[in-house]
Amino acid sequence: KILLIYPFVGADVHINEEIEKVASTLKEAKGSYLSDNAGIRFGKNENALSNFKSSSNCGESVPVETRLGRTHYLTIRGEDRDRLHPGEYLNDTLIDFWMRWIWRKEIHSTSSVHFFTSHFFTTLHEEGPRAVASWTAKKNIDIFSKRFIFLPINRSLHWSLCVVVNPGHIDSIAMNIEEKNGKAIQNRDAVDQGVCDAADAPLSCIIFLDSLKAHKKNLIAKAVREWLNQEWTRLKKSDNQSPFSPVTMKVYDPKIPYQSNGWDCGVFICRYAYGLYQRRDRLITCKDLENGHFKEAITDSPEFDFSSDDIKRIRREMLALIGGLSDIYIILKTNEAMEKRRRKEKRIANEGKQNGDKLIELKYV
Repeated sequence: KILLIYPFVGADVHINEEIEKVASTLKEAKGSYLSDNAGIRFGKNENALSNFKSSSNCGESVPVETRLGRTHYLTIRGEDRDRLHPGEYLNDTLIDFWMRWIWRKEIHSTSSVHFFTSHFFTTLHEEGPRAVASWTAKKNIDIFSKRFIFLPINRSLHWSLCVVVNPGHIDSIAMNIEEKNGKAIQNRDAVDQGVCDAADAPLSCIIFLDSLKAHKKNLIAKAVREWLNQEWTRLKKSDNQSPFSPVTMKVYDPKIPYQSNGWDCGVFICRYAYGLYQRRDRLITCKDLENGHFKEAITDSPEFDFSSDDIKRIRREMLALIGGLSDIYIILKTNEAMEKRRRKEKRIANEGKQNGDKLIELKYV
């Protein structure tokens, strides 16, 4: 059973107001900042993760035919909604819906961030950069104008989140390394190896967020850098056709809340994405590497201060959100069907009148 197709087609101001009312009593789904969240961080003990890595199937892809198409319209069915109940794994549809939902108030073409669907990285990983070239080329998306690029990743029945940060600043970083002979100092931190010429300089990097530390971040980063180099060449950003490398664009996995069960990874990446999205107006710089990688920007920030109770609440909020949107969708479809029927009846009536006029004309001929 189809519950809704999102975003709604032809929604007017009144409908948009009703949509926002659905989220008005929620937290993350509403878009409110969570700086006053009093939840205690959990899962910082990385040893706890080993209890779940070997046996966890923490995410599941829906069949190819039901994946989100490039029109970005999402069909949410009853079986998708049921995955929001405790102990269930979130699928592609729910992950893509959440990313699209939290981004709903921005004009995507001018936004400082971009969210790709979960199908993007799957295609990139399985078929290579050329297979995803049209995702940006056909829509004239310049990813190098973005501060954050969000890539949800589903591999081996587990979800993680890869975020490309400040990719448009890579050329100056590559030049700094070349000038300072970066080959001899590849293994030092970014500030020490000459990636930045000042603490407040924008930092180009990859932030990798994995609630079980189950995915191999370096393999994922390698595929992402290959794609970035292809895009750089396509858009002819500079003479350097391959500025993205493990030296110029490092991958970091800052300390974050980790899951303490085997099924919540999908909810975690939804919450990670929301936390970083809240910080989209704050430029990530080399200073954020001081005193521990992203300790202030991520690890100790209010945006990443959430507890296991918050994860449970987010499931409930997503259930309530989809339920409320489904009610609006049903009303829209009902009104649409009534309008279609009215137009059909009017057309039949007009055709009947025209046929009647013709009979009258024939009678008097």
